Amino acid sequence: MGNAIKFTARGQVCLRIAPVDPCAPGPAADSRLAVAFTVSDTGIGIAAKNLDRLLEPFVQVNPGSGVHEGTGLGLSISHQFVQLLGGELTVESRLNLGSTFTFTPPIEVADGVNAPKSAPLPAQVVGLAPGQLSYRILVVDDDRVQRHLLSQLLHSIGFEVDEAQDGRGAIAQWESWQPQLIWLDMRMPMVSSYEVAQHIRTQEQASGLPPTKIIALTANAFEADRAQAIATGKLWGRCLPPWASRPKVPPIIPAGSLAPRASPRLAGGA
Repeated sequence: MGNAIKFTARGQVCLRIAPVDPCAPGPAADSRLAVAFTVSDTGIGIAAKNLDRLLEPFVQVNPGSGVHEGTGLGLSISHQFVQLLGGELTVESRLNLGSTFTFTPPIEVADGVNAPKSAPLPAQVVGLAPGQLSYRILVVDDDRVQRHLLSQLLHSIGFEVDEAQDGRGAIAQWESWQPQLIWLDMRMPMVSSYEVAQHIRTQEQASGLPPTKIIALTANAFEADRAQAIATGKLWGRCLPPWASRPKVPPIIPAGSLAPRASPRLAGGA
């Protein structure tokens, strides 16, 4: 899905899930059914000569397409996962017309009578409770999709949200807009995130400003990265609280995260 969205500027991306073969009503428990998961798009497509190498590691078949290309490992790893599940990954594509990826893992039929009841879903945050202060949040990430996703999630709840795509922009936005919280990607070009945090802490100490809350965002959740982020925060008077990997679900803002004396109250929905 990620690749389909990344390489499709217009048209559509579609996910379909269906059994490979028609199954009889009430298949026996513990039997296995082959289920096809299909992702199709109307994106840039892949040339026929590159299809045979598409699933090899470190292979990028669309260099120079103007799209952020990654490492060339995603499809190779996905292929191996599908094989471990007992399925197979297939690709159909035509250059400039789009692609279709299909994988068919065998899925065990569950006994519906004895299946455990699923836990109730937690209430979904639908917005800020009325009568509160306006909270400013700055989202800093050089990845446009990640930045836009997080901004939209926060804006839909009712926060004031602005964006910066690199470290210099983050510093400029902090100086002019004074956000109460910053979501800061830890790997960016030009000025690094550590330099951004250090600059902000230095200016806060020099001007007697309350410390801005900074949440570190990273896809590299290694202990060394965590230690470096925490050390950067401590060096300049305050930790970077808390540590967060890139959000895959709407984020939860902890109480007390935004302002020294006022915390947002979130309104929940069913």
